Amino acid sequence: MKDVSSGQGRTVLFVSHNMAAVKSICNRCVVLQHGKVIFEGDTNSAVQQYLSGFKKAANHREWKSNEINHPEFELKEAFIKGVGKKLEDAVEITEPLELCITLINKTGNHRIDTTLHFKDGNGEKIFVISSGELEAVPQQGEMSYRCKIPGNFFNNGTFSMDLFVVEDKRRSIYIEPDILEFTLVNKPAELGQYMGEEPGALRPVFSWTVNSF
Repeated sequence: MKDVSSGQGRTVLFVSHNMAAVKSICNRCVVLQHGKVIFEGDTNSAVQQYLSGFKKAANHREWKSNEINHPEFELKEAFIKGVGKKLEDAVEITEPLELCITLINKTGNHRIDTTLHFKDGNGEKIFVISSGELEAVPQQGEMSYRCKIPGNFFNNGTFSMDLFVVEDKRRSIYIEPDILEFTLVNKPAELGQYMGEEPGALRPVFSWTVNSF
């Protein structure tokens, strides 16, 4: 494609839903919706617009005072985003994620933990994480539960999670299905490299060594 477009004054129109290919090939993009141009600009901004779909970010939620007001806690905020990025920024599969749940523990003498069931785009559960792994947590007041998920762990695609609020590491006292949703895109690839889809919800990168004999 580079050979076709260079040196002859030609413009090549590349149409794709493969974000890795778009980011690898294009330096300027147009986003269409129902046949109308809704964005024109640089590639990173176009990918961001495409992924957001011009909807309120599903990767960030806030609750008004007493909106989720359980006798033992009050849910305040939840988000997941790329580390060091804005909430609306596109995130590649190689980049780490920051997850945060903020709530108020109203018990004063009971431990409250957050457990999250991660699901793939088909709603199938793929793994569970929990603050219950910590030896101790504060037992009163507003608390922020944070977890860092390493890059090179998820495959590209859309994921969601269910929140379970757990008391004293024994019983679930509240469930919020699909509390958050987020989308990861493939990293740009060199022209000529494979840009297709890989199977599965996870795509971890492990350390390899190759020796000759």
